Amino acid sequence: MHYSIKQNLYAYKTDYPEVNSFRQHMHNEYEILYFIQGDVDYSIEGVLYHLRPRDLLIIRPRTFHCTLPVSSAKYERFLINFTDDDLKPPIRDYLKNAVSVVNLPENSVIDTLFHNFITAENRFSKEELEIYLTSLVDNIVLFLKFAQLEMKESLPEKKKNVFADVLRYIDENPTENITVPKLAELFFVSDSWIMHSFRKRLGVGFSQYVSRKRILYTQTLVKKGENPATVAEKCNFESYSTFYRQYKNVLGHSPSADVPKD
Repeated sequence: MHYSIKQNLYAYKTDYPEVNSFRQHMHNEYEILYFIQGDVDYSIEGVLYHLRPRDLLIIRPRTFHCTLPVSSAKYERFLINFTDDDLKPPIRDYLKNAVSVVNLPENSVIDTLFHNFITAENRFSKEELEIYLTSLVDNIVLFLKFAQLEMKESLPEKKKNVFADVLRYIDENPTENITVPKLAELFFVSDSWIMHSFRKRLGVGFSQYVSRKRILYTQTLVKKGENPATVAEKCNFESYSTFYRQYKNVLGHSPSADVPKD
């Protein structure tokens, strides 16, 4: 089951996934995934986690991520996608620096909040359910913020390395026209190492990754009211036609579709 309230998506899912049935992706929304059961790995920007019951993942906007089923064991999880536009400053600030994966204690308040979602769906009217869901993200994040001492941070199976620094550089410089030779020079690696690492760790080519990351960033500017032509120039695209073509290729629509309506 899933519900959309304003720009937020709330979902509960249980199934028996096929191995290799998921794909790497990124988007402009935050994502919180609460894992109940299954035999899956989870990739966040190439860092791999093997999920345990009650693991909660925070995936930030424009972060490449993917569920990777290890077997077809029953997979159960809750998922929330939301933007930070309506988040109050204390919550927004916390999410920017929160750890990516935490393991919640058994019968925690946050665990109860997620499972109450099922109870609410079964008992509430549509209007009542909307009221409940409107405050759900705020409540979950607030309890995360003030219950860190009760939680145990997951450690990635692969330690951070040069590739993580490369991804961080791309994320922190969305207006640059980043190339493989430039990254190779900055991080003292070869061009072939860069290209091979993207294919091996993320399953996607370098150009495709950078293009999607940049376009998602430009979408946030267009949605805030900046002129698409100005955005193209600000983000150092070769021309507006190049920007327009990549925008439509990544998002499936033109920049004008995201311009706020008066």
